[in-house]
Amino acid sequence: MKEITRLVVFGHGGFAKRMPAVVADLNGAGASIELTGFLVEGDDATQRGEHRILGCDEQFVRFDAHYVIAIANSAVRNRLDDFAVQLGGHAATIVHPRACVEPSEPLGQGTIVLAGAAVNANSVIGRQVHINNNVVIGHDAHIEEYATLNPLCMIGGAAHIGKRALIGAGSVVLPGVRIGNDAVVGAGAVVVRDVPVKCRVAGSPARELTQRT
Repeated sequence: MKEITRLVVFGHGGFAKRMPAVVADLNGAGASIELTGFLVEGDDATQRGEHRILGCDEQFVRFDAHYVIAIANSAVRNRLDDFAVQLGGHAATIVHPRACVEPSEPLGQGTIVLAGAAVNANSVIGRQVHINNNVVIGHDAHIEEYATLNPLCMIGGAAHIGKRALIGAGSVVLPGVRIGNDAVVGAGAVVVRDVPVKCRVAGSPARELTQRT
């Protein structure tokens, strides 16, 4: 994959607003990345802060740049990634210089790993995964594409996080536990047993709340 020199960000919410500082830290560590600007829902080409709103998502085709999708909603991230790939786009994999990543396989394209995160040996990380600040992923874990791991959550060794699953801030998934596709683990939960597809759990130990539609 070619070196990242220009970067376009899908989104302009809380997660996206971290990207200028992340790029600045990467450049301080020796990279040379130009953050071109942000693409948002709707055609708003105004200036917001240091970096421009470039326009709506559909205008991505105008820019010769890698892209990241800095949007927490995993279903939206999935949709925008499919859209960008159809246009021939190349997703950038971003690893903050203060993250520790040591899997035996490359991270999936488009994955973002923020400062303080630790990804331990033999982990498999899929495409477009968000690994927030101070997340710990144990050895031999498998994080499938479009999953979102919120700050300070801990994924035990050999745990399996399904596609588009959301793991809440400060939660713990015990070793070997499987979280189904599109499942939601509430903040601070302690997950001691498998969570079915589209299920929502919370508490310690985590219990089912309702089914996702």
